[in-house]
Amino acid sequence: MNPLPPPVPLYPHLPEGPQAGIPLINLLNLDRLNNQNDPQPDGRFDFIEGLTINSQQGRVMFPVLEPFGEDIKWVFGGDPALEKKYLYRILYDSTKNIAIQFPQYNRFLIKGTFKSSNSSEIYLGGFNIPQGSVSVSAGGQKLTENVDYSIDYGIGKLRIINAGVLNSGIPISVSYENNATFGAQLQNFVGTRLDYFVNDNINIGGTLLRLSERPFFNKVSFGDDPIKNTVLGLDFNYQSDLPKLTRFIDKLPLVSTTAPSMLVANGEFAKLIPGHNRLINDPINGESNIYIDDFEGTRSGYDLKFPVMSWSLASTPEGATDRLGNILFPEASLVNNWNYGKNRAKLAWYNLDPCLVDPRQNCMPEHLKNDTAQLSNHYLRLIQQQDVFPLRSYTSLQGNLTTLDLAFYPKERVPY
Repeated sequence: MNPLPPPVPLYPHLPEGPQAGIPLINLLNLDRLNNQNDPQPDGRFDFIEGLTINSQQGRVMFPVLEPFGEDIKWVFGGDPALEKKYLYRILYDSTKNIAIQFPQYNRFLIKGTFKSSNSSEIYLGGFNIPQGSVSVSAGGQKLTENVDYSIDYGIGKLRIINAGVLNSGIPISVSYENNATFGAQLQNFVGTRLDYFVNDNINIGGTLLRLSERPFFNKVSFGDDPIKNTVLGLDFNYQSDLPKLTRFIDKLPLVSTTAPSMLVANGEFAKLIPGHNRLINDPINGESNIYIDDFEGTRSGYDLKFPVMSWSLASTPEGATDRLGNILFPEASLVNNWNYGKNRAKLAWYNLDPCLVDPRQNCMPEHLKNDTAQLSNHYLRLIQQQDVFPLRSYTSLQGNLTTLDLAFYPKERVPY
C-alpha cells in the first residue's frame, strides 16, 4: 500500500459547534505534519508507518484511544446537546452487536483510496490448463509466450517476465481454457445427412443426429443425468420455371420482366426423441434413477476455528432452572440493563500468533525464542500433526495444526 493524494481535496467536518468547519482529521490528530514531517498540518492524512497506518494489513490507526468518544468530546465546548448527538460512547464500552443497534450515533465514515504495488505473478484460478490455450494482451496488444510471459500449466500460474510491460502500468488481460471439469462424462455425437433428388425440380432430404453420454458411475445427481437424445429431420424442396407466366407479365403495359418466373416451395419437419443411458436404470423395474440429494455420499465439514472472529458470547439463558425449579439467572429477563451479564465469567478465544510461538519465524522476538518454559507449555506451544495423529504418515509439506484456544477465568467478571 502506498500513499496517494486524493483527486479532490474534500474533507468532512462537523456542521455545528465551536469547531465547525475544521476537518475531522485535524480534530483527531490525523493531520499534524506536512510532507517534510514538520509540525504543520497540510490538509492531508499523515501516512506514518506504524503510527497511523499499517500498510501490510491496510489498517488505519488513530493516535487517540476513543476517536469518536471521549477524545472528541472537547470540540463541542461542553454543550451537552451536541455531545449527546455526536458522541458514540457505546462503541467503546459495549460489544459490536450492541453498538450497531444504535444507528443514530453511527455518523462517521472512513473513506479513502490506495494503490498496491505491481505483481509479476498472476494465478489463473485453474489447473491442468491445455498448452497454447492461454492468450495474454496488454493494452490490446498480444504478448508472446516465453518472451513477455511464462506459464506453469500444471498449477495455472502466469509470470510476466518483460519488465517493460510490468512497469508500464498497462492493464493486462488474460483468457484461457479451463480444463478442470472437462471429461466428466464420455460423450458420443454422430450425425448424417441424406438427400434424394427425384428429378431436377424435386429434392427430398433427411437428417439424423444422436448425442449420447456415458457416466462413470450409475449414481448421478439431478441435472447431471446422461442423455441419449435423437433428432430426426425431414425437408422437401420443389422448384420449377414458369415461362408462360413470364410471357404473360411481359404483355402487360408498362411492365417488363428482367428474370424468369419461378415457383419455389419447401417444407421442414423435425422431432426430438429424448432418452437416457441405460446404465442408470433400476435393475428391478427398468426405470431410470436420478438422485436429487445423495445423503449417503454427502458430507459437509465446518471448521469451528476459522474464522475466529465469527464467534461471539452467548446471551444469558432465560428460564434456566436447577433441580428444585429455582431460576438460575433472573437477570436474563432484563432489557438494556448493565446487570444483564453480571454473572458471566471471563472467556477469551483466539488463534495463536506464529510470531509469538514459532521459533522458525523471523518475526518472533529473541527473548521468546530463548524462553524454553513457554515453548514447552502445552497451553502456549504449537501443536504438531504427529501430536494428534501419531500413527498417520506425513509429508514434509504438512506443518502445524491451527487450533482454537479458549481461556476461561471463572472467578473474573467479563468486562462488558
